[in-house]
Amino acid sequence: MTITSAEVEAIVRVVLRRLAGGNLSSPKHAASDATSHGGDGTLPASTLVLDERLITLDSLKGKLADKTSLQVPHNAVLTPAVLDELRGHGVELQKVNFAPSPNTWPGGPDSRLLVVAGGSLHAALGTLGEFTACSKNSPADVRRIAAHLNSGGKAAIWNTTTPFAAIRAAASNSSLQSVQLHRLEDWQRAVSQADPNVVIIDQESWKANQVQKLALLMLRRLK
Repeated sequence: MTITSAEVEAIVRVVLRRLAGGNLSSPKHAASDATSHGGDGTLPASTLVLDERLITLDSLKGKLADKTSLQVPHNAVLTPAVLDELRGHGVELQKVNFAPSPNTWPGGPDSRLLVVAGGSLHAALGTLGEFTACSKNSPADVRRIAAHLNSGGKAAIWNTTTPFAAIRAAASNSSLQSVQLHRLEDWQRAVSQADPNVVIIDQESWKANQVQKLALLMLRRLK
């Protein structure tokens, strides 16, 4: 007996729902595109964001047109039929840690500054800037930063575990005037020599309080 992909998806859905006590039947948040997810307008229009624990064909229905990438939570479950659908449309799957919505921050974020970083920095930075999770995909993060700058943002901090790849990716976009900052004390020299709108820092070398101080310095410069 041959089982179709639709039947496999139905079986997977039932099993996962039972394992989760029925909680997988509805998403944690409604499906949205990258321009509205979490109040973050920095993702390109070609990226579809689904903040759901279970991704089925129904989740994708009518949403893949003109999309080149799909972002889902790192712990999301995708049915085999969904994976086949993504491959068929040439859509890249990205599993990320979604940052909490900036709209929940007291006072709201400072929209002039975008911080691309791991979720652990969110609490330390508070409302010093808009926050988006680093995807570990340098070209994708460059597109986020460029969209921020092109839509009225003034600067960005890119806190990444792959700073050299980030520098290379940033160099391909003419709207990014980027520098890699090795230590906080070099900020004024970076400003005088390069006038950057994007500062790339190594996540392994910078502590949360240092990133906080850098954000404050950058915001003061923007006034």
